Amino acid sequence: MTIVAVLVIGLKQQANQREKAVIEVLILEPEQLLKVHKQLEALIKSVKVLKYLKKIGAEQIASTKRLQNIISQSKERNRLEGHSETVNDVSISPDGNMIASASNDKTVRLWTKEGKPFKQPLKHNSAVWAVTFSNDGNLLASGDAGGIVNIWNSRNGELKQKFLPPKNVKEDDRLVLKVSFSPDDRTIASANWDKTVKIWNVANGDLIKTLTDGNRVNAVNFSLDGNMIAAGGDDKTVKVWKAQDKTLLKKLANGDVIYGVSFSPDASILASASQDKTVKIWDVASEKIKRTFHHQDSVYAVSFNQDGNMLASASKDKTVKIWSIPNGNKLEEFWHSDSVNSVTFSHQDQMIASAQSKIVTLWHINSNISNVKVKSRDELLKYSCDILRNYLTNNSQISKEDKHICDEFYKR
Repeated sequence: MTIVAVLVIGLKQQANQREKAVIEVLILEPEQLLKVHKQLEALIKSVKVLKYLKKIGAEQIASTKRLQNIISQSKERNRLEGHSETVNDVSISPDGNMIASASNDKTVRLWTKEGKPFKQPLKHNSAVWAVTFSNDGNLLASGDAGGIVNIWNSRNGELKQKFLPPKNVKEDDRLVLKVSFSPDDRTIASANWDKTVKIWNVANGDLIKTLTDGNRVNAVNFSLDGNMIAAGGDDKTVKVWKAQDKTLLKKLANGDVIYGVSFSPDASILASASQDKTVKIWDVASEKIKRTFHHQDSVYAVSFNQDGNMLASASKDKTVKIWSIPNGNKLEEFWHSDSVNSVTFSHQDQMIASAQSKIVTLWHINSNISNVKVKSRDELLKYSCDILRNYLTNNSQISKEDKHICDEFYKR
């Protein structure tokens, strides 16, 4: 072998080593972003690395496998950004096509499922703490710090009804923390800081019944069979009333302040979210605790999926956790940058929405591709851009450079 040939081989080896070093540095960046729970940023960086590999003509199976692992662990799908203050509550319409968010900025915002703002914000005169869609999806209810519950047409934003608090209620006690429609959408229940649950007629705005709780009420929920209303609050008990005649059926001693309650779809069990860092799963018939799920700080909200086999819980510990009801296992854990105030399942079960700080985040469940055969570089690039489509298309906070990294896959 000639000296020239040896030199050429040596130079090629050095070039390959430099290339591997560059790729290693590039891949470390999305891996670090994933570790600090910045999943969308990790996805965008992964796309940039994949495009670099494509540019230099390197398939790099080992590198592609590492990138696939990053992408498979990234369950964040979109961020809905537009509120100027903390988002307190979030709701997804029954058909999964719309999302509503309630904020301290005195507005309710509507979004398409793709994350695009829909209509103008719906305005209150004080911080909005509660929001929920009706069961047919045609109406939207929101409750605020002034004790007012508004009923809106969810399609066009028209105000249909306004329920005012009784005049004898002190201003500091007027806050409405949660609202819940009855299954037939004819009545709505509100959880109030004046120590009551109020039941309103949706059509004419009449106050049908006031249920006394004994202390501030933080949560309320109708069972989907229409037979029961559950509420919880500062008196540390879950109360269950008969929906028809409003008689008290059960008192479940929770042990600490309750921030959220939710019936399972079949109304056989009830979940309570508490200041004691737990979620308790109650058997409604026996009034016994079936399971207890744990967080590292207060739990603010709970939501069952459509068939009742999964439960999502939102906590001050900056996480949303997904639990299996049949076996009690933790299925997923989604980290946030701040306390999580609300969480809700989409009726399609593959998506949940959570509220933290000024943002609503959308997460995908059961999207793990790490156990399948390693995708090719180009397959993985397209897959990642498909995931990022709604975020890149509709979020106005993304840099111009990042916003266009997947343009080759999108028809704009």
